[in-house]
Amino acid sequence: MEIIAYNSFMQNYCIFTQTISKKENMKKNTSKSRQVEINAPVPTLLQIQTELSLKFGAIAVLANEMFMPKSGNRMLGLPDEDGLIKVYDRIDVGKTFIGKLLPVYYAYAYEGRILPGQEKNLDPFGSNEVELLRDFVDMFGGSSHSEYFELAELAVNSNREADAYGLTDMMERIMARHYLDNHFPMSIKGIALLANLNERTVKNATSSKAAGKNQLPLNENGEVNASDAQRWLMARAGRGFIPTTRTEFPEQGKESNVQLIGIEIPAFIKHRILERFTNDQWGEIEIEIASNQKFDESMPLESQLLDRVVEVSGLTKDEIKKAMQYPLGIAPHTCSGLAKAIGVDPTWFTLQVMQALYPNEMDMVLNPQNYRPPTNQDSSPLSALEVTLTEAMIKHGYIDIPSIAKSMFPSDCIQEDGAPSMQKLITIRYGMNQSTETDICVKSEKTISPRKRFTSWLQTENAAKPGDRVRIERIAESEYQLRFQAILTITTKEH
Repeated sequence: MEIIAYNSFMQNYCIFTQTISKKENMKKNTSKSRQVEINAPVPTLLQIQTELSLKFGAIAVLANEMFMPKSGNRMLGLPDEDGLIKVYDRIDVGKTFIGKLLPVYYAYAYEGRILPGQEKNLDPFGSNEVELLRDFVDMFGGSSHSEYFELAELAVNSNREADAYGLTDMMERIMARHYLDNHFPMSIKGIALLANLNERTVKNATSSKAAGKNQLPLNENGEVNASDAQRWLMARAGRGFIPTTRTEFPEQGKESNVQLIGIEIPAFIKHRILERFTNDQWGEIEIEIASNQKFDESMPLESQLLDRVVEVSGLTKDEIKKAMQYPLGIAPHTCSGLAKAIGVDPTWFTLQVMQALYPNEMDMVLNPQNYRPPTNQDSSPLSALEVTLTEAMIKHGYIDIPSIAKSMFPSDCIQEDGAPSMQKLITIRYGMNQSTETDICVKSEKTISPRKRFTSWLQTENAAKPGDRVRIERIAESEYQLRFQAILTITTKEH
Protein backbone atom coordinates (compact mmCIF):
# COMPACT_ATOMS: atom_id res chain seq x y z
CA MET A 1 0.00 0.00 0.00
CA GLU A 2 1.31 3.47 -0.92
CA ILE A 3 0.39 5.05 2.39
CA ILE A 4 2.81 2.81 4.08
CA ALA A 5 5.72 4.07 2.16
CA TYR A 6 8.11 3.04 4.90
CA ASN A 7 7.78 -0.73 5.37
CA SER A 8 4.21 -1.74 6.06
CA PHE A 9 0.79 -0.34 6.74
CA MET A 10 1.03 -1.11 10.46
CA GLN A 11 4.39 0.61 10.78
CA ASN A 12 3.01 3.81 9.29
CA TYR A 13 -0.20 3.45 11.27
CA CYS A 14 1.85 3.32 14.47
CA ILE A 15 3.50 6.58 13.54
CA PHE A 16 0.05 8.00 12.97
CA THR A 17 -1.48 6.72 16.22
CA GLN A 18 1.51 7.91 18.27
CA THR A 19 0.85 11.45 17.12
CA ILE A 20 -2.94 11.40 16.97
CA SER A 21 -3.51 12.32 20.64
CA LYS A 22 -1.02 15.15 20.32
CA LYS A 23 -2.75 16.26 17.13
CA GLU A 24 -6.15 16.16 18.83
CA ASN A 25 -4.86 18.35 21.64
CA MET A 26 -3.42 20.75 19.11
CA LYS A 27 -6.74 20.80 17.28
CA LYS A 28 -8.52 21.76 20.50
CA ASN A 29 -5.97 24.43 21.25
CA THR A 30 -6.08 25.69 17.67
CA SER A 31 -9.88 25.77 17.67
CA LYS A 32 -9.87 27.66 20.95
CA SER A 33 -7.22 30.07 19.78
CA ARG A 34 -9.14 30.81 16.58
CA GLN A 35 -12.12 31.79 18.70
CA VAL A 36 -10.35 33.74 21.41
CA GLU A 37 -6.98 34.77 20.01
CA ILE A 38 -7.10 35.37 16.30
CA ASN A 39 -4.03 37.61 16.30
CA ALA A 40 -1.76 34.56 15.96
CA PRO A 41 1.24 34.64 13.59
CA VAL A 42 0.12 35.12 10.00
CA PRO A 43 1.06 32.20 7.74
CA THR A 44 3.45 33.02 4.93
CA LEU A 45 2.55 32.54 1.28
CA LEU A 46 5.14 29.76 1.09
CA GLN A 47 3.50 27.95 4.03
CA ILE A 48 0.10 28.11 2.32
CA GLN A 49 1.56 26.89 -0.98
CA THR A 50 3.26 24.03 0.88
CA GLU A 51 0.01 23.13 2.62
CA LEU A 52 -1.82 22.98 -0.71
CA SER A 53 0.91 20.81 -2.25
CA LEU A 54 0.63 18.51 0.77
CA LYS A 55 -3.11 18.17 0.17
CA PHE A 56 -2.52 17.31 -3.49
CA GLY A 57 0.09 14.74 -2.48
CA ALA A 58 -2.33 13.14 -0.02
CA ILE A 59 -5.05 12.98 -2.69
CA ALA A 60 -2.54 11.23 -4.97
CA VAL A 61 -1.83 8.70 -2.22
CA LEU A 62 -5.56 8.00 -1.87
CA ALA A 63 -5.89 7.64 -5.66
CA ASN A 64 -3.14 5.01 -5.63
CA GLU A 65 -4.83 3.21 -2.74
CA MET A 66 -8.48 3.43 -3.72
CA PHE A 67 -8.77 4.04 -7.46
CA MET A 68 -5.94 2.44 -9.41
CA PRO A 69 -2.28 1.77 -8.61
CA LYS A 70 -0.03 4.65 -9.73
CA SER A 71 -3.01 6.77 -10.84
CA GLY A 72 -1.96 9.30 -8.20
CA ASN A 73 1.54 9.40 -9.66
CA ARG A 74 0.13 10.16 -13.08
CA MET A 75 -2.10 12.86 -11.62
CA LEU A 76 1.01 14.58 -10.29
CA GLY A 77 2.97 13.94 -13.48
CA LEU A 78 5.42 11.60 -11.74
CA PRO A 79 6.90 8.35 -13.07
CA ASP A 80 5.07 5.21 -11.98
CA GLU A 81 8.12 3.90 -10.15
CA ASP A 82 8.41 6.93 -7.88
CA GLY A 83 7.17 6.73 -4.31
CA LEU A 84 5.19 9.57 -2.76
CA ILE A 85 7.24 10.10 0.39
CA LYS A 86 7.92 13.84 0.69
CA VAL A 87 6.48 14.29 -2.79
CA TYR A 88 4.93 17.60 -1.74
CA ASP A 89 8.16 19.50 -2.43
CA ARG A 90 8.01 18.33 -6.06
CA ILE A 91 4.50 19.66 -6.69
CA ASP A 92 4.36 23.10 -8.31
CA VAL A 93 0.99 24.41 -7.12
CA GLY A 94 1.50 27.46 -9.35
CA LYS A 95 0.66 25.22 -12.30
CA THR A 96 -2.58 23.92 -10.80
CA PHE A 97 -6.01 25.37 -11.51
CA ILE A 98 -6.77 26.42 -7.93
CA GLY A 99 -3.19 27.20 -6.94
CA LYS A 100 -2.01 29.46 -9.76
CA LEU A 101 -3.55 32.59 -8.22
CA LEU A 102 -2.55 31.98 -4.59
CA PRO A 103 -0.37 35.15 -4.53
CA VAL A 104 -3.46 37.15 -5.57
CA TYR A 105 -5.60 35.60 -2.82
CA TYR A 106 -2.85 36.01 -0.20
CA ALA A 107 -2.35 39.73 -0.98
CA TYR A 108 -6.11 40.31 -0.64
CA ALA A 109 -6.61 38.22 2.51
CA TYR A 110 -3.64 39.39 4.59
CA GLU A 111 -2.49 42.67 3.06
CA GLY A 112 -5.83 44.06 1.86
CA ARG A 113 -4.38 44.59 -1.61
CA ILE A 114 -6.26 44.01 -4.85
CA LEU A 115 -3.47 43.46 -7.34
CA PRO A 116 -3.95 45.24 -10.67
CA GLY A 117 -6.21 43.41 -13.09
CA GLN A 118 -7.26 40.84 -10.48
CA GLU A 119 -10.49 42.19 -8.97
CA LYS A 120 -12.69 39.73 -10.91
CA ASN A 121 -10.58 36.83 -9.60
CA LEU A 122 -11.44 37.60 -5.96
CA ASP A 123 -15.19 36.94 -5.95
CA PRO A 124 -15.67 33.65 -4.02
CA PHE A 125 -19.13 33.31 -5.58
CA GLY A 126 -18.41 34.35 -9.14
CA SER A 127 -14.79 33.54 -9.99
CA ASN A 128 -14.27 29.96 -11.07
CA GLU A 129 -10.80 29.51 -9.54
CA VAL A 130 -11.40 31.04 -6.09
CA GLU A 131 -14.86 29.44 -5.87
CA LEU A 132 -13.27 26.03 -6.49
CA LEU A 133 -10.58 26.81 -3.93
CA ARG A 134 -13.34 27.58 -1.41
CA ASP A 135 -14.96 24.21 -2.17
CA PHE A 136 -11.58 22.47 -1.90
CA VAL A 137 -10.92 24.05 1.51
CA ASP A 138 -14.39 22.99 2.67
CA MET A 139 -13.55 19.39 1.77
CA PHE A 140 -9.88 19.11 2.76
CA GLY A 141 -8.93 22.16 4.83
CA GLY A 142 -8.55 22.40 8.58
CA SER A 143 -10.14 19.59 10.57
CA SER A 144 -13.01 18.89 8.17
CA HIS A 145 -11.43 15.81 6.59
CA SER A 146 -11.13 12.27 7.96
CA GLU A 147 -8.33 10.72 10.01
CA TYR A 148 -7.49 8.51 7.06
CA PHE A 149 -6.80 11.59 4.97
CA GLU A 150 -4.49 12.79 7.75
CA LEU A 151 -2.73 9.45 7.51
CA ALA A 152 -2.27 10.06 3.79
CA GLU A 153 -0.81 13.49 4.58
CA LEU A 154 1.60 11.90 7.05
CA ALA A 155 2.71 9.46 4.36
CA VAL A 156 3.48 12.40 2.10
CA ASN A 157 5.34 14.24 4.87
CA SER A 158 6.16 12.10 7.90
CA ASN A 159 7.65 15.09 9.77
CA ARG A 160 4.31 16.86 9.81
CA GLU A 161 3.21 16.96 13.43
CA ALA A 162 0.18 19.20 13.38
CA ASP A 163 -2.62 20.33 11.14
CA ALA A 164 -1.93 23.46 9.15
CA TYR A 165 -4.83 25.89 8.95
CA GLY A 166 -3.34 28.44 6.55
CA LEU A 167 -5.67 27.61 3.65
CA THR A 168 -8.73 27.72 5.89
CA ASP A 169 -7.63 30.96 7.52
CA MET A 170 -6.89 32.60 4.17
CA MET A 171 -10.24 31.57 2.71
CA GLU A 172 -12.13 32.85 5.77
CA ARG A 173 -10.35 36.20 5.46
CA ILE A 174 -11.12 36.41 1.74
CA MET A 175 -14.81 35.80 2.49
CA ALA A 176 -14.85 38.37 5.29
CA ARG A 177 -13.12 41.04 3.19
CA HIS A 178 -15.38 40.28 0.21
CA TYR A 179 -18.44 40.80 2.41
CA LEU A 180 -17.06 44.09 3.74
CA ASP A 181 -15.99 45.44 0.33
CA ASN A 182 -19.33 44.54 -1.24
CA HIS A 183 -21.45 45.92 1.62
CA PHE A 184 -22.92 42.63 2.85
CA PRO A 185 -23.86 42.06 6.52
CA MET A 186 -20.95 40.53 8.44
CA SER A 187 -20.57 37.96 11.17
CA ILE A 188 -18.71 38.61 14.42
CA LYS A 189 -16.07 36.10 13.36
CA GLY A 190 -15.52 37.87 10.04
CA ILE A 191 -15.07 41.23 11.74
CA ALA A 192 -12.68 39.67 14.27
CA LEU A 193 -10.55 38.23 11.47
CA LEU A 194 -10.25 41.57 9.67
CA ALA A 195 -9.59 43.50 12.88
CA ASN A 196 -7.05 40.90 14.05
CA LEU A 197 -8.92 40.63 17.33
CA ASN A 198 -10.45 37.73 19.21
CA GLU A 199 -14.15 37.12 18.83
CA ARG A 200 -14.83 37.86 22.49
CA THR A 201 -13.58 41.44 22.06
CA VAL A 202 -15.82 41.99 19.03
CA LYS A 203 -18.77 40.39 20.79
CA ASN A 204 -18.29 42.74 23.73
CA ALA A 205 -18.59 45.66 21.31
CA THR A 206 -22.10 44.46 20.40
CA SER A 207 -23.23 44.82 24.00
CA SER A 208 -25.49 47.67 24.99
CA LYS A 209 -22.78 48.70 27.46
CA ALA A 210 -20.52 49.73 24.58
CA ALA A 211 -20.95 53.34 23.54
CA GLY A 212 -20.08 55.69 20.71
CA LYS A 213 -17.62 54.51 18.09
CA ASN A 214 -16.93 51.38 20.13
CA GLN A 215 -20.49 50.11 19.76
CA LEU A 216 -21.23 47.53 17.08
CA PRO A 217 -25.00 47.00 16.83
CA LEU A 218 -26.42 43.70 15.61
CA ASN A 219 -29.29 43.48 13.15
CA GLU A 220 -32.31 41.21 13.50
CA ASN A 221 -30.32 38.29 12.07
CA GLY A 222 -27.54 38.57 14.62
CA GLU A 223 -25.16 40.08 12.05
CA VAL A 224 -23.55 43.49 11.71
CA ASN A 225 -24.73 45.73 8.89
CA ALA A 226 -22.05 46.69 6.40
CA SER A 227 -22.07 50.42 7.27
CA ASP A 228 -21.60 49.68 10.99
CA ALA A 229 -18.87 47.14 10.28
CA GLN A 230 -17.06 49.61 8.02
CA ARG A 231 -17.25 52.40 10.61
CA TRP A 232 -16.09 50.18 13.45
CA LEU A 233 -13.21 48.65 11.50
CA MET A 234 -12.00 51.98 10.07
CA ALA A 235 -11.66 53.27 13.62
CA ARG A 236 -9.07 50.50 14.02
CA ALA A 237 -7.15 51.19 10.83
CA GLY A 238 -3.46 50.96 11.63
CA ARG A 239 -4.23 49.08 14.84
CA GLY A 240 -4.96 45.67 13.38
CA PHE A 241 -7.36 46.42 10.54
CA ILE A 242 -5.94 46.91 7.04
CA PRO A 243 -8.35 48.74 4.69
CA THR A 244 -8.63 47.34 1.18
CA THR A 245 -6.57 49.16 -1.44
CA ARG A 246 -6.50 48.79 -5.22
CA THR A 247 -3.26 49.13 -7.08
CA GLU A 248 -3.08 50.13 -10.71
CA PHE A 249 -0.65 49.33 -13.48
CA PRO A 250 1.97 52.01 -14.23
CA GLU A 251 1.06 54.68 -16.76
CA GLN A 252 2.54 54.60 -20.22
CA GLY A 253 6.16 55.75 -20.07
CA LYS A 254 6.50 55.30 -16.29
CA GLU A 255 7.15 51.56 -16.22
CA SER A 256 10.87 51.80 -15.42
CA ASN A 257 10.08 52.81 -11.82
CA VAL A 258 7.99 49.69 -11.22
CA GLN A 259 8.85 46.04 -10.68
CA LEU A 260 6.13 43.56 -11.62
CA ILE A 261 5.73 40.24 -9.85
CA GLY A 262 5.05 37.11 -11.88
CA ILE A 263 1.33 37.03 -11.19
CA GLU A 264 0.93 40.60 -12.51
CA ILE A 265 2.66 40.16 -15.87
CA PRO A 266 -0.11 38.33 -17.83
CA ALA A 267 -2.73 40.82 -16.59
CA PHE A 268 -0.39 43.73 -17.45
CA ILE A 269 0.07 42.46 -21.01
CA LYS A 270 -3.71 42.03 -21.44
CA HIS A 271 -4.34 45.49 -19.98
CA ARG A 272 -1.85 47.17 -22.30
CA ILE A 273 -3.08 45.35 -25.42
CA LEU A 274 -6.65 46.45 -24.72
CA GLU A 275 -5.43 49.98 -23.98
CA ARG A 276 -3.35 50.27 -27.16
CA PHE A 277 -5.43 48.37 -29.68
CA THR A 278 -9.02 49.16 -28.72
CA ASN A 279 -11.15 52.27 -28.67
CA ASP A 280 -14.78 53.16 -27.99
CA GLN A 281 -16.11 51.10 -30.88
CA TRP A 282 -14.35 48.07 -29.41
CA GLY A 283 -16.03 48.48 -26.04
CA GLU A 284 -17.72 45.09 -26.01
CA ILE A 285 -14.42 43.26 -26.45
CA GLU A 286 -13.32 44.40 -23.01
CA ILE A 287 -16.44 42.83 -21.52
CA GLU A 288 -15.89 39.59 -23.43
CA ILE A 289 -12.26 39.29 -22.40
CA ALA A 290 -12.90 40.29 -18.81
CA SER A 291 -15.56 37.61 -18.44
CA ASN A 292 -13.66 34.86 -20.24
CA GLN A 293 -10.25 35.70 -18.78
CA LYS A 294 -8.68 34.75 -22.12
CA PHE A 295 -8.84 35.59 -25.79
CA ASP A 296 -11.32 33.51 -27.76
CA GLU A 297 -10.55 33.48 -31.49
CA SER A 298 -14.06 32.27 -32.26
CA MET A 299 -15.30 35.77 -31.38
CA PRO A 300 -14.79 38.06 -34.40
CA LEU A 301 -13.63 41.12 -32.44
CA GLU A 302 -11.09 39.17 -30.45
CA SER A 303 -9.76 37.49 -33.60
CA GLN A 304 -9.34 40.90 -35.24
CA LEU A 305 -7.55 42.21 -32.18
CA LEU A 306 -5.14 39.29 -32.14
CA ASP A 307 -4.42 39.87 -35.82
CA ARG A 308 -3.43 43.45 -35.09
CA VAL A 309 -1.15 42.42 -32.21
CA VAL A 310 0.47 39.74 -34.40
CA GLU A 311 1.18 42.36 -37.05
CA VAL A 312 2.92 44.70 -34.59
CA SER A 313 4.77 42.11 -32.50
CA GLY A 314 5.86 39.62 -35.14
CA LEU A 315 4.74 36.80 -32.84
CA THR A 316 2.19 34.05 -33.39
CA LYS A 317 -1.31 34.09 -31.95
CA ASP A 318 -0.43 31.18 -29.68
CA GLU A 319 2.58 33.03 -28.28
CA ILE A 320 0.48 36.10 -27.57
CA LYS A 321 -2.34 34.15 -25.92
CA LYS A 322 0.11 32.16 -23.78
CA ALA A 323 1.66 35.40 -22.54
CA MET A 324 -1.71 36.44 -21.08
CA GLN A 325 -2.42 33.18 -19.27
CA TYR A 326 -1.62 31.83 -15.82
CA PRO A 327 0.73 30.46 -14.74
CA LEU A 328 3.39 32.65 -16.30
CA GLY A 329 4.84 30.78 -19.26
CA ILE A 330 6.37 33.46 -21.49
CA ALA A 331 9.24 32.17 -23.60
CA PRO A 332 12.22 34.53 -23.14
CA HIS A 333 12.76 34.89 -26.88
CA THR A 334 9.26 36.44 -27.23
CA CYS A 335 9.92 39.27 -24.74
CA SER A 336 11.12 41.76 -27.35
CA GLY A 337 8.06 41.23 -29.57
CA LEU A 338 5.69 41.44 -26.60
CA ALA A 339 7.37 44.63 -25.40
CA LYS A 340 6.85 46.14 -28.86
CA ALA A 341 3.18 45.14 -28.82
CA ILE A 342 2.48 46.71 -25.42
CA GLY A 343 4.71 49.75 -25.96
CA VAL A 344 7.31 49.34 -23.20
CA ASP A 345 11.10 49.31 -23.05
CA PRO A 346 12.16 45.77 -24.08
CA THR A 347 15.07 45.77 -21.61
CA TRP A 348 12.78 46.57 -18.68
CA PHE A 349 10.13 44.07 -19.78
CA THR A 350 12.62 41.25 -20.35
CA LEU A 351 14.04 41.85 -16.87
CA GLN A 352 10.55 41.59 -15.33
CA VAL A 353 9.88 38.29 -17.09
CA MET A 354 13.28 36.76 -16.35
CA GLN A 355 13.14 37.72 -12.66
CA ALA A 356 9.67 36.18 -12.40
CA LEU A 357 10.60 32.98 -14.24
CA TYR A 358 14.07 32.50 -12.74
CA PRO A 359 14.23 34.49 -9.47
CA ASN A 360 17.23 32.70 -7.96
CA GLU A 361 19.25 32.62 -11.16
CA MET A 362 18.55 36.29 -11.91
CA ASP A 363 19.51 37.31 -8.39
CA MET A 364 22.78 35.50 -8.97
CA VAL A 365 23.28 37.41 -12.23
CA LEU A 366 22.42 40.79 -10.69
CA ASN A 367 24.32 40.22 -7.45
CA PRO A 368 27.20 37.88 -8.33
CA GLN A 369 29.33 39.06 -5.44
CA ASN A 370 26.82 37.59 -3.00
CA TYR A 371 27.22 34.08 -4.42
CA ARG A 372 30.96 33.83 -4.86
CA PRO A 373 32.65 31.72 -2.17
CA PRO A 374 35.47 33.36 -0.16
CA THR A 375 38.74 33.20 -2.05
CA ASN A 376 41.08 33.43 0.92
CA GLN A 377 42.19 30.30 2.74
CA ASP A 378 40.91 31.26 6.19
CA SER A 379 37.38 31.96 4.88
CA SER A 380 37.16 35.24 6.76
CA PRO A 381 33.69 36.81 6.94
CA LEU A 382 32.45 39.19 4.27
CA SER A 383 33.17 42.85 4.90
CA ALA A 384 30.80 44.32 2.28
CA LEU A 385 28.11 43.38 -0.23
CA GLU A 386 25.57 45.02 -2.52
CA VAL A 387 21.82 44.41 -2.58
CA THR A 388 19.58 45.22 -5.55
CA LEU A 389 16.39 46.96 -4.43
CA THR A 390 12.97 45.70 -5.44
CA GLU A 391 9.70 47.62 -5.45
CA ALA A 392 8.58 45.77 -2.30
CA MET A 393 11.80 46.68 -0.46
CA ILE A 394 11.38 50.35 -1.34
CA LYS A 395 7.68 50.41 -0.46
CA HIS A 396 8.08 48.74 2.93
CA GLY A 397 11.59 49.92 3.80
CA TYR A 398 13.26 46.58 4.41
CA ILE A 399 16.58 45.43 2.97
CA ASP A 400 16.81 41.75 2.10
CA ILE A 401 20.31 40.28 2.34
CA PRO A 402 21.32 36.86 0.96
CA SER A 403 21.83 34.39 3.81
CA ILE A 404 25.32 33.69 2.47
CA ALA A 405 26.24 37.00 4.12
CA LYS A 406 25.41 35.80 7.66
CA SER A 407 29.13 35.80 8.41
CA MET A 408 29.11 39.62 8.17
CA PHE A 409 27.12 39.83 11.39
CA PRO A 410 27.70 38.56 14.95
CA SER A 411 25.89 35.25 15.43
CA ASP A 412 24.24 36.43 18.64
CA CYS A 413 22.42 39.26 16.83
CA ILE A 414 20.69 36.91 14.35
CA GLN A 415 17.16 35.85 15.25
CA GLU A 416 14.31 33.97 13.56
CA ASP A 417 11.69 36.25 12.00
CA GLY A 418 8.71 36.80 14.30
CA ALA A 419 10.74 36.08 17.46
CA PRO A 420 11.36 38.82 20.06
CA SER A 421 14.21 41.20 19.31
CA MET A 422 17.65 40.02 20.42
CA GLN A 423 19.45 41.75 23.30
CA LYS A 424 22.61 41.86 21.18
CA LEU A 425 22.14 44.65 18.64
CA ILE A 426 24.23 46.09 15.84
CA THR A 427 24.50 49.74 14.80
CA ILE A 428 23.64 50.69 11.22
CA ARG A 429 24.65 54.13 9.98
CA TYR A 430 23.02 55.66 6.90
CA GLY A 431 22.15 58.96 5.24
CA MET A 432 23.22 62.23 6.84
CA ASN A 433 24.60 61.12 10.21
CA GLN A 434 21.61 58.88 10.91
CA SER A 435 21.95 55.61 12.81
CA THR A 436 19.76 52.91 14.31
CA GLU A 437 20.25 49.85 16.48
CA THR A 438 18.72 46.59 15.35
CA ASP A 439 19.15 42.85 15.20
CA ILE A 440 19.09 40.68 12.09
CA CYS A 441 16.08 38.42 11.48
CA VAL A 442 16.09 35.24 9.39
CA LYS A 443 13.22 35.57 6.90
CA SER A 444 13.89 32.32 5.04
CA GLU A 445 16.66 29.87 4.24
CA LYS A 446 17.88 32.27 1.57
CA THR A 447 17.24 35.68 3.12
CA ILE A 448 18.12 37.68 6.24
CA SER A 449 17.18 41.29 6.94
CA PRO A 450 17.68 44.05 9.54
CA ARG A 451 14.56 44.20 11.69
CA LYS A 452 14.45 48.03 11.48
CA ARG A 453 13.00 49.63 8.34
CA PHE A 454 14.53 52.37 6.19
CA THR A 455 11.41 53.59 4.37
CA SER A 456 12.03 57.33 4.61
CA TRP A 457 15.70 57.01 3.69
CA LEU A 458 14.88 55.00 0.56
CA GLN A 459 11.73 56.81 -0.58
CA THR A 460 12.26 60.43 0.50
CA GLU A 461 15.99 61.02 0.75
CA ASN A 462 17.06 58.92 -2.24
CA ALA A 463 13.90 58.57 -4.39
CA ALA A 464 14.93 54.94 -4.85
CA LYS A 465 13.56 52.90 -7.72
CA PRO A 466 13.71 49.17 -8.45
CA GLY A 467 17.17 48.19 -9.65
CA ASP A 468 19.00 50.74 -7.50
CA ARG A 469 21.44 49.25 -5.04
CA VAL A 470 22.41 49.53 -1.38
CA ARG A 471 25.97 48.72 -0.37
CA ILE A 472 26.41 47.35 3.16
CA GLU A 473 29.87 47.75 4.68
CA ARG A 474 31.20 46.57 8.03
CA ILE A 475 33.13 49.56 9.43
CA ALA A 476 33.78 48.30 12.96
CA GLU A 477 32.81 45.52 15.34
CA SER A 478 28.98 45.35 15.28
CA GLU A 479 28.86 48.59 13.28
CA TYR A 480 27.75 48.92 9.63
CA GLN A 481 27.29 51.60 6.97
CA LEU A 482 24.59 51.71 4.27
CA ARG A 483 25.44 53.52 1.04
CA PHE A 484 22.83 54.18 -1.66
CA GLN A 485 23.82 53.61 -5.29
CA ALA A 486 21.40 54.79 -7.99
CA ILE A 487 21.49 53.13 -11.39
CA LEU A 488 21.58 55.08 -14.62
CA THR A 489 18.57 54.26 -16.78
CA ILE A 490 19.19 54.58 -20.50
CA THR A 491 16.14 54.46 -22.76
CA THR A 492 16.18 54.07 -26.50
CA LYS A 493 13.60 55.14 -29.03
CA GLU A 494 12.77 53.33 -32.20
CA HIS A 495 12.95 55.37 -35.39
